[in-house]
Amino acid sequence: MTKVSLEKKLSSARHALASVRLSSRIGQHKNSSDVSKARKVVARILTEMNS
Repeated sequence: MTKVSLEKKLSSARHALASVRLSSRIGQHKNSSDVSKARKVVARILTEMNS
């Protein structure tokens, strides 16, 4: 993948992570495992960017 597309995916993934964290903090989100899944997606993208 190109660096530009990875940066776009990273931005989107970080936004999704923030959204999941916020909704879980205020009690709207029931599935707590979604936070760790979102964190792993961000980590995978960062790993791909650094390789």
